[in-house]
Amino acid sequence: MKREKVDGNLGPWIERLNSLSGGAAAICILAIAVIICYEIVSRFLFNAPTTWVLEISVYLSIAAGFLGAAYTLQHNAHFSITIVTDRLPERGRRILRLVTTSMAMIYCLVFAWKGYQMVASSYKLGMTSESFLETPLWIPELVVPIGAILLVFNFVRIFVQDLTFLIAKPSK
Repeated sequence: MKREKVDGNLGPWIERLNSLSGGAAAICILAIAVIICYEIVSRFLFNAPTTWVLEISVYLSIAAGFLGAAYTLQHNAHFSITIVTDRLPERGRRILRLVTTSMAMIYCLVFAWKGYQMVASSYKLGMTSESFLETPLWIPELVVPIGAILLVFNFVRIFVQDLTFLIAKPSK
């Protein structure tokens, strides 16, 4: 479904945030590749395995997922099963998407709130990883509420676009 530009000044701002978060996700994936290659060379050529690559690569993988989700949503690149929606008229698809987008917004708001609580708790309690690095856990956990809020922005945008379409083109 084509997305219209009806969000005024909000749209470019959300697109910039999505581009930044998508770029950050790409950098995370590149960093994972680099540090895993380093681990392979270190382990097999020099018989000196690292103690930090696994932990950092897990954190980077989580960050890539959460930061890349909004960028992926903006580009309508999440997988979807459309066997039912393809058979609906445009208006029916928009109404259904209003419902599913509303549910997604609520879910992401709860996810953001719970993510914030997790980060705040880890920070307050001074929780660290049990590894050699003793990473303060609030740092890698921070991508959870950030990613969820970025998704909320995008779902609000989609909701406004679909609602505007339905108001502008009433049923006949």
